[in-house]
Amino acid sequence: MFLSDLVNCIQNKEEIPLNKLENEAAKVLDYITYISPSIKDNFTSKKINKFNYSSNSVIYPLISCCILTKNEERSIQRCIGSIYDWVDEVLVIDTGSTDATLDIINNSFNGIRIIKKEWNQDFSEVRNFGLEAVQYQWVFFLDADEYVEPNEAHILKNIIALVDTISDCCYCLNPSILDHNGDKYIRTRRILNKKFNFRYKGRVHEELYSTQSNEVFDIGIALTIHHDGYKQEVFSNKKKAMRNSELIKLMQSEESHNPKWNYFYARSLLTEQNGRNEIEAEQQLLRVLEKESIDNEYIPRSLILLSQFYIKRADTVNLKKIITLIKEKKVAIPTVDLIYLEMALNLMVSIGKMTNIRKHAEEYIGSVNNSLINSRNDHLKNMTCLYCFYVGDFNKVGTFLNEKETSCPEDITDTIHSCLKLLNKMKNMLIQF
Repeated sequence: MFLSDLVNCIQNKEEIPLNKLENEAAKVLDYITYISPSIKDNFTSKKINKFNYSSNSVIYPLISCCILTKNEERSIQRCIGSIYDWVDEVLVIDTGSTDATLDIINNSFNGIRIIKKEWNQDFSEVRNFGLEAVQYQWVFFLDADEYVEPNEAHILKNIIALVDTISDCCYCLNPSILDHNGDKYIRTRRILNKKFNFRYKGRVHEELYSTQSNEVFDIGIALTIHHDGYKQEVFSNKKKAMRNSELIKLMQSEESHNPKWNYFYARSLLTEQNGRNEIEAEQQLLRVLEKESIDNEYIPRSLILLSQFYIKRADTVNLKKIITLIKEKKVAIPTVDLIYLEMALNLMVSIGKMTNIRKHAEEYIGSVNNSLINSRNDHLKNMTCLYCFYVGDFNKVGTFLNEKETSCPEDITDTIHSCLKLLNKMKNMLIQF
């Protein structure tokens, strides 16, 4: 089967005449969530007369699951248990555990193969070692702080059996990863076939590539991997930030031309929540923008991270420059993110204008004037009070409201009371988190 045939089947599955057995097998098409890059312009769509995949004749390929470990006693049983019944081999590559990780594996499961390997500060080296060591062509890389969604693991072999029939291109499978905080990642490249000569590169934040093909198609699948390794207590206890930072520095020295390492070093600096680190992180990101190609995938990521700096600092000048650069260079920023940046800029500009005019208004409060609205300037006080509320200067609001000589109109007090009710509701919601 060609990849285009698979796309055709997915797009036209409602029109394919199926008998009962074929209909059961065709459900596997629902497990394909996306194919990237799109090939819709590279083939001619046609009506599919038969779905060449039948549940009574399918051959299920054998699958190896490769897991890297070092002091994973907290989560290793959960990890292996989530995939144990759905693969044909579990291979653990251990790089120096000193806790109960290996004892837990040996006492909880049968038939797990464990290979001990020296840690040379290189995750790609360990993954490539695993690729050579596994028994079977299909390999599923699962990290020890992850586990497969229990209600979805059963679909793994059906999906692999379907895509294993694709013969005209290089591809890998992408289950989604769901972080403990709700963040979801869909381009994960975790399930691959060794026939495409896949390798990993990079000591950390490893990249998968094929020595056989310049283009690798990503096939998204409806399989969820849960990840909790970046929970604050886990992240701190295992000193992951320090380890990653050291590996990134090594990569910077080895690949000084590669903007990827400027970006990831900046990101690692931010995990330490240090003001001085923020300045260095900003410089690292600006170096990414100095690199030659605006098409580099780390240009968009760096621009977004820089934008978040400028939003935090209320730096409208630099945020406007970022937005202008994105538009003029047509940087591949998701539309939803560009809208967010523009909204943030407009909000900051509006708050800035409100703050300036409020300060100007305060110069006239209490002075003698010839107002046609209110001779005591109560109208100006009230409007200034409202401005203070909207820009978050609540101490100033309290000062205005406590002035006995000022008569505050009901519409303003009603507005403030309504907002305070909403703020109190939001406070209670945050407490629950």
